[in-house]
Amino acid sequence: MRRLLININFYLIFFFLSSCVTVNNETVKGFTDQQICELMGPGWVTTSSERNSLNQEMLNREIICAGGYIVAVNNPNRSTKKTNDKKKKDYNIDENKVFDIGIGTGFFINAKGNFITNSHVVDSDCQSYKAKIPESTKFLEISILSNDKRNDLAIGKVDLEQSSEYIEFANNISLGEDIIVAGFPLSTVIRSETIKINKGIVSSMSGADNDFSEIQIDATVQPGNSGGPIVNNKGELIGVTTYLILNAQNTNFGKRNDLVKLLLNNNNINFQEGNNETVLSNQEIAKKLSQTTIQVFCSNTGRNWVRLIEDEKISSRVTEILK
Repeated sequence: MRRLLININFYLIFFFLSSCVTVNNETVKGFTDQQICELMGPGWVTTSSERNSLNQEMLNREIICAGGYIVAVNNPNRSTKKTNDKKKKDYNIDENKVFDIGIGTGFFINAKGNFITNSHVVDSDCQSYKAKIPESTKFLEISILSNDKRNDLAIGKVDLEQSSEYIEFANNISLGEDIIVAGFPLSTVIRSETIKINKGIVSSMSGADNDFSEIQIDATVQPGNSGGPIVNNKGELIGVTTYLILNAQNTNFGKRNDLVKLLLNNNNINFQEGNNETVLSNQEIAKKLSQTTIQVFCSNTGRNWVRLIEDEKISSRVTEILK
């Protein structure tokens, strides 16, 4: 499955910040794009080959992978000159100051502060991870208890002064049922840290390549929604927003709740099965999601953000929000 990738903006880079990897073409010579994805895992892989040894011009080719398969391919045919005496730019950033940038979403699954998010949200070039909990402006340090990279799920914990509200798990998932997703999409782009709610349906009971650990939904999601809850019309969890297909309208995917249950059980983390028979209004569900959904932040010093820019792991446009 291949689709052309257009306009990889800096916010999309944050969406895949966790695994932006560059490999030389000689390293992956003889491998198909599909095999590269299976080897490298979820994220953004750039393959490069030397076109002109005299000028050391490089041809880059970018592949975005998720769940072991190709999400998008970009072949910009652009060249960059590689020199050993590359001059360091002055980005006018306080190198000692710590900057926190929102990169994803999570949600509480019990009253003890345990939460679920995607592995790729908390598996990136960050000195630490922080969270903002509902109805608070304070940053809280995050502890990662389990990181399942293969299934792109992670269990985290924040220490709370009081019990957290949490989402219960649905007992079943039905094709065509109404769903609502919650998260913090494009927060650095639109400069908004308030929760965003979108509505849709379960449009398929499997992901790409007939992956039945996933569901497909048509509710609108964007970079930053990663790790957010997908709930039914009773406010119960049916999945975790994980990725989207570019250049395809509302073709989005999430990990099924039973995969999350398996991860929690294997780590002896308590969660609650739902037994609610009452259908809730959109407003009631939105209120519940507002109380249980958290925003996840990547925390780095200005010096480390500059290093990531110079290593071309993230766009230099990030400097716009570091001042």
